Amino acid sequence: MIAMPKRSAAAVSPIRSLPSKTAEEAPTEEAAAAIHVRLKPYNPRRGAILRKYVLVDRKLTFQEERGWYKVDAEVADYLATVRQVHGDELSLEAFDICTEAEAKAIDAREAGEKKRKDAGAMANDLTTRDLRERTPVDERLERAAEREKQARERVATRSMR
Repeated sequence: MIAMPKRSAAAVSPIRSLPSKTAEEAPTEEAAAAIHVRLKPYNPRRGAILRKYVLVDRKLTFQEERGWYKVDAEVADYLATVRQVHGDELSLEAFDICTEAEAKAIDAREAGEKKRKDAGAMANDLTTRDLRERTPVDERLERAAEREKQARERVATRSMR
């Protein structure tokens, strides 16, 4: 079982249901096209604290680690109003909502950012290859040690005479 970090009461998503729509408000076929939604990636520094969100009447559970979900326009419209902290209109929106092409572009951008971040961390890390490579400082230290050794040998040969 995976241990989850402790979260504040605000991080637990409330169980909610969609407001009922009348027949006149039913979405058209164009509007019913699949829209992609996901919970914003967990980042408490930026206020993205939800990891799970449940819509009871639709039997939908959105989990942050699962990525993108296809939903209809009605659900997408409702999810656009959901905030990270229930009742706080100033808190961050809970969901990213976009088309399939935009979702792929976001994923590609985030993958590129992750690669750059990993590469940047690697550039500053000391590896065993760095330890094997000789540096000018190493060469100076070796020359100094060699001179010291020769000086000791000269002193030893003089004292033997």
